[in-house]
Amino acid sequence: MRRLFLFALTLPSCLFAEPSYITFPSDVDWVSSSTPHFELIYRRGEDALADRTLRAAEKAYALLAPVFQEMPEKTWVVLADFQDALNGYAIDFPFPHFVIFASPPEASGALSALDNWLDSVVLHELTHVVHLYPAHSFWWALKSVFGSWVLPNGLMPSHLHEGLATFMETELTRGGRGKGAAFSMLRRMAVKEGTWGTSFGPIDLMEGSRRWPQGQSPYFFGYHLYSELWKRKGAAGVRDFVQATSRRLPYLIGGVTEEIYGQDYVSLWKTVFEKTESESRKEIREIESMPLSKLSYLTQTYYHKGDLRFSPDGTQIAFRSRHPDQSPKIEIRKTSSFEILSEIELEPGNQESLCWSRAHNESHLVFAESQSTNGYWLSALQTYSFTSKTKQAVLSQNKSVENVHLVACAPSGALYTYQEKSGRGFVREWKWNADHTAVDQQREWAIPEGTWVTSISATDNPVFTLRKSVSTVFYRWLPEGPRMLGEIAGHFYGLQEPLPSGEWPLVASLSGRDEVWAVHLEKKHARKVVSVLGGVNGFAYGGGEWLVSSYRHGGYDIARAESAAFKPTAISTEPIAERSLAETAMPFQKSEYHAWETLRPRAWIPSLLVVPDGLQISAWVPGFDISQKHLYNLFGGYDTRGSPFIFADYAYRFGLTQQFTVQANYSPSYLISSRTFLRQWGGSVGYGTSLGGNWPRLSFNLLFRRVEASSLGPENQSLGFSVDLTKQFGFKLGPRAITPRWGTSLSLHLAEYLRVMGSTDDYYSLTVGIDQYLPSPIHQRHGIKLAARFGFSEGTPLYNSFFQGGGELQFSAGRGFFLNRGFLPGSFLSQRMFTTNFDYVFPLIEIERGISYAPFFLKRIDGALVADLTTAGSFKYYFASAGAELKSYWKTFFYFPTTVRIGGYHGFGQFGESFYATMALEASI
Repeated sequence: MRRLFLFALTLPSCLFAEPSYITFPSDVDWVSSSTPHFELIYRRGEDALADRTLRAAEKAYALLAPVFQEMPEKTWVVLADFQDALNGYAIDFPFPHFVIFASPPEASGALSALDNWLDSVVLHELTHVVHLYPAHSFWWALKSVFGSWVLPNGLMPSHLHEGLATFMETELTRGGRGKGAAFSMLRRMAVKEGTWGTSFGPIDLMEGSRRWPQGQSPYFFGYHLYSELWKRKGAAGVRDFVQATSRRLPYLIGGVTEEIYGQDYVSLWKTVFEKTESESRKEIREIESMPLSKLSYLTQTYYHKGDLRFSPDGTQIAFRSRHPDQSPKIEIRKTSSFEILSEIELEPGNQESLCWSRAHNESHLVFAESQSTNGYWLSALQTYSFTSKTKQAVLSQNKSVENVHLVACAPSGALYTYQEKSGRGFVREWKWNADHTAVDQQREWAIPEGTWVTSISATDNPVFTLRKSVSTVFYRWLPEGPRMLGEIAGHFYGLQEPLPSGEWPLVASLSGRDEVWAVHLEKKHARKVVSVLGGVNGFAYGGGEWLVSSYRHGGYDIARAESAAFKPTAISTEPIAERSLAETAMPFQKSEYHAWETLRPRAWIPSLLVVPDGLQISAWVPGFDISQKHLYNLFGGYDTRGSPFIFADYAYRFGLTQQFTVQANYSPSYLISSRTFLRQWGGSVGYGTSLGGNWPRLSFNLLFRRVEASSLGPENQSLGFSVDLTKQFGFKLGPRAITPRWGTSLSLHLAEYLRVMGSTDDYYSLTVGIDQYLPSPIHQRHGIKLAARFGFSEGTPLYNSFFQGGGELQFSAGRGFFLNRGFLPGSFLSQRMFTTNFDYVFPLIEIERGISYAPFFLKRIDGALVADLTTAGSFKYYFASAGAELKSYWKTFFYFPTTVRIGGYHGFGQFGESFYATMALEASI
């Protein structure tokens, strides 16, 4: 019995695929503006938002300079307008920069606690940049040699990154998540449930998992840690902590905290949990000493719910629901029994707000839904017909209504939206067409700069709530224009139609918790209506009944609530004076954007590949400009079996879907079937584009290759062209899916080499591939993948016109096109080759745990039963194999998605391996 055990170790594993940090669409017309410490790029025409962002950046720099000992001389900032959700990221590779996806936050989300949202997000992301920047001791030496990817503080757990930035956004402003109702609610209810510091908060889950609160974990838990550190030693302690971790070995955090704060990391967390639990128990006693509403829960699924709205006749209620075991959806239920009447499946996204509209005796739901296309993630207006049971995009002048953050339907039939893009917010009134599929704009109101709309009550003269810093301003939109009704300190949202008493019901944080209040602006008082220990993120009122989306540990559920007997509290509705901020005059230097300013190489990454009888030692130099339009890779090294190799590629992305590429290489290709090195030069120039609609993506390449003389023949030259077509459609992921439930992927590659173009021989090759994903008839979480690969070629030399098939490729972490897992690599050689693959994939165990704060987090283990069939020589010979695989999915070193795959296979027939084992490690950057 022969055994082949294959192990491939590469950094990175997939060098030449488009990297995951390429996130921008390619058609943006960028321009540049700079200040003493920042260089900003933004879409042409967005000068006002760019100036606001640069002023926010310089303010943030001044706030952080006393805390951090070192800061970059110049930081690049990207102002992005192609995502309708507030977000951002920061990275110091290949140069210090951060990206702001400039969009107002969700009114019911944790980010609503920010002060001015743009200033706060800039402060948050700049904190990441300056935290990553220091490198001392041996790290300084490594950084001097390898360049900007050596970031010792980047090797820390993400809750130590996100916690620090979240703490700074809170400590250095009037808002921030640390002062918000959401964070205190999470902690308070975990203490009440008895899970604080145990199942809710072990160190290994602070990085985030499927478990509640999912992506909030690093921000939430990290904030509590830095709050404790700041109380002990203030800014000096944080500065010492950042400097110490930038000169120590990674992952040994306990020694640093013991040196600076007198406790190792684990015991420090124990102290944090004990102190915060004591504070929360006191808070709980104070809240429970006052009246609380009796809640009768109607759902038991926890996680995310919100946006409750009764139908016009009050017999139905709709709300949004998100859960990791389910697709995002809008649920419509009967009000009396709460049974599910229908569900509207949604695309993933964080949109909020929905409303009921009625036309021609037919009810519709109107809502915003995230739509993704060509790098844009925009929230588009949708309508759902209960008659046809279909949803469709709402059009205006034959275009989608996009950048929608809030919607409200008036009894009169009017539709109101709040839309914001590029820092400019508008409330618009629309009129429906006859069939309720399109709208015409009637009027619009440009809201004051720096504010954002948190809710709309669509009465005859609609009323809006606008957040301004840490207060809320109420406006009524009269025919002659908007009129300010008053301003109240705090966060208010979810405004609905007024009660018979003239009070406006809404969600407010007046008590430090998000609860339902009724505000009377003329009488200047507010009355609590629904009082809870946790918090609510939405409500509906009708027929004298209150329904709320109420938080209890683990998420939100819908409950009937009895109104609490609270007396009115006096409030001030007078305008609140703006905080005086000293601003130094800054010279803004605007210019055209030039890519070469950020294109120069700034780092190189060594890599090692284990190959039969040797090693390949190499270096990778990646690069891209800040706009992500220009990408390049330089890759080269030495094969210990006796040959150097080099690869270089460059891509330019332009238009909406177009790309120009050029690559050159010199490499010792190893022909597995003949165990022969073929030293060759090669290169290509190509153009690719998406043909639009249902057409596939097309690329066209001019090809060149020169093969040096070898035992297989004399020198050979190939010049020609290739055409590639690729298309994916129908892909759909089910809840907790480990593989697509549906989906088809097609590929076609035709390469033609002609003597008339300078080729030594006329020859061609054609390959066609199809991958089909199907649901399993056995279980909804199981999946089937069917693959077929066909190759057809004509030519003379072996290395020009023959396809190779067999098991794992030994020169990469990937798999060959003609895969047959029960045979050695290169077992099959033919001008006509056809391979089919069958994979039945199923989950084995979900672990979702790590070990303390060690840099390894195991997510899950899946299994697969596989079978392959290959024919060669014009369907004369058949080779079959079968086997099983185990895949474990990890998050390694806190950030890298990693898959470890182990397979065992048996090849049938005299040429098959009786047992063929492989192991592959795949990690992505």
